[in-house]
Amino acid sequence: MTKNHILHIFFIFIIGLLLVSGCSEDQNPVSADNQGGHFEAIGLYLIQSGDTIVSYIGGTVEGQIDVKEGEETPLLFVKFLTDDGDVGTPDGPEHSLDLSIADTTKAQVETHQGEDWEFHVMGKQAGATS
Repeated sequence: MTKNHILHIFFIFIIGLLLVSGCSEDQNPVSADNQGGHFEAIGLYLIQSGDTIVSYIGGTVEGQIDVKEGEETPLLFVKFLTDDGDVGTPDGPEHSLDLSIADTTKAQVETHQGEDWEFHVMGKQAGATS
């Protein structure tokens, strides 16, 4: 595949935008066997077809999303890493995912009703964006 056919998208997530808040003392939205405490995300993973393709841990982003111009990625899943080592997604309507793309002429994010922690990326034009 040539550079003109591949859109390289490198997501840099700002954890501050993705951290969840509003947890009660008796609920950890990631762990069903929680003994109390607050959900604290220290990293995240983007998973495509069962494989981690992007990770953000300790301020370091590794990986990228590749999508062809005019096509969309398979469904991408967001999973958070908590300070106690759990991996999952929070429950409840008070938690949401905020995604943005720096150059929307290159790509766009597509979400669907009921897919709270899932999305697609549509390639619009050859190039790269964050």
